[in-house]
Amino acid sequence: MKTRLLSGLLSLLGFSGITASCNSEEYQSAGEYGTPYARFTFKGTVTDAEADYLNRYRIARDVKWVTPTEFGDLDITINLSKPEKDPKAIAAARNGLEAAMCCSVGDDDFGRYLLGTLRENRVRCIRREPCREAVTTMAFVSLTEEGERSFTFVRKPGADMFLREEDVREADIRDTVIVHAGSCSLSASPAAEATAKALHLGREMGRLVSFDVNYRDMMWNGSQEACAAKVREILPDVDLLKISEEEADMLGGEAELPALMERYGLTLVVLTLGGQGARGYFRGRRLAVPGRR
Repeated sequence: MKTRLLSGLLSLLGFSGITASCNSEEYQSAGEYGTPYARFTFKGTVTDAEADYLNRYRIARDVKWVTPTEFGDLDITINLSKPEKDPKAIAAARNGLEAAMCCSVGDDDFGRYLLGTLRENRVRCIRREPCREAVTTMAFVSLTEEGERSFTFVRKPGADMFLREEDVREADIRDTVIVHAGSCSLSASPAAEATAKALHLGREMGRLVSFDVNYRDMMWNGSQEACAAKVREILPDVDLLKISEEEADMLGGEAELPALMERYGLTLVVLTLGGQGARGYFRGRRLAVPGRR
């Protein structure tokens, strides 16, 4: 079954020449472990004279205004119109699959907004209670003129760090076909242990386990070595690994990917190349997909 699922995923990713028969009953549910996230676009200083900071009424949908400064008028934009690039669980639900998300968000407007977005898109929220130890983690994304992204996180601490092992239930894993997680939730306890538990249960129960390395410098205090060590710990439970060029370098470079697959029993590795597309490693084959603009 895993081979058929992986073949189908390869086709969805754009890799041609891979075929497999499939039964629709096998594609019933996908589970994702981590934190949903939203896009925020900020230009300027986002406070007023009373330090009224990011109240909910100002971030409903793509709010824009102009404020005078000593340097001239300043355009300010705050956008919270949709989760960035649609979380994988939402994408799965929109393609007719049952999907669930196990995440920890704060008891605040941002957290309620994110959970509401998941529910609106028919994604079941596994953890129902909000985190009361911290506010919802936020990511601020800056773009260069070339379109390269850099990230700043509000996470000292953030609610995503407080996902706990007891939030990961065997029944939820048993009811799913695909279990997915990313390395951000490996960067702090107790979320790291909860994520490892989900992946390990998925492996034990014969589910397809996918993992996105998704390295974010600030979450790991600038230590690629720490991230790579944590990723290696969970690789024995992973079937499908998604990794970027920079992240591949953390694990020995692209040339070492076939050896990495053999060492940890990985079935498929997808190496993303930004605007250049992607390469896939599957059953001793190297497959290429060009970028699309």
